[in-house]
Amino acid sequence: HILNISYVRQDSVNMLQIKLSPKYTHVHSDADSTRQIMKYHTNANVLSLAGPYNWQNREFNPILDIYYSRLINDKNELAIDITATHFSTRNSVDDELIDSLGNAFLCNHANEKNKKTSLIGEVYYSHKFENITLKSGYTLNTNEQKSDASNVLGEWNDVATSFTSNYVYAELSGKLEKWGYNITLGVTNRQSKSIDTETNAWIFMPRFVFSFQPKPNSKLTLQFNHKNTEPSISQLRNSQSYVSNNIIYTGNPNL
Repeated sequence: HILNISYVRQDSVNMLQIKLSPKYTHVHSDADSTRQIMKYHTNANVLSLAGPYNWQNREFNPILDIYYSRLINDKNELAIDITATHFSTRNSVDDELIDSLGNAFLCNHANEKNKKTSLIGEVYYSHKFENITLKSGYTLNTNEQKSDASNVLGEWNDVATSFTSNYVYAELSGKLEKWGYNITLGVTNRQSKSIDTETNAWIFMPRFVFSFQPKPNSKLTLQFNHKNTEPSISQLRNSQSYVSNNIIYTGNPNL
């Protein structure tokens, strides 16, 4: 279920846009399954197992976005963009496998809860010269994640991680005859904290785009972009989850 609520106010100088998007998803499946597993001993035997496999997933993901821009004059512009999000999930799995003699091969009742709250804010200023546009800005990205999990392998409660990123950049773009360019130089300070580790790193993030347009209907573009991606909740969580026979998935808090 997706509901979008928006408000826009604009004149010749200012523009304000507020958008609220609460999103709710519920997916579930109830079924009886039959699976076969090879057991290797002296001779290879096929073990037939049957049982119910039920799962459901609930997600609640409201997003609030506030954007404001002001045209100071025909050469200068200031803009502010703030986005707040909350992501909450609840997953449950009931997986049972029974052989032909009635013996229980697997009885896995798994429950998982995840919560993530994020705040992203950006402010940037642009100035137009005769043939060049200069943009500079600052971006803040901070979030906190918490999760609880329980399954046949154990329980993990109040597993928390936090992440904060501060990004400062300057962008220069323009065009000279048939050649175009966009050069961005930025630096990011990233701070993260998980169960066992704390990190504080500085990352240089350059971006280059060069283009050549020999004719009005053709264009050649070369782009280079260097960036890092933060680990997801499942990759950081040290809890274990049952995937299938002899396969167990676990994250790494030291990422």
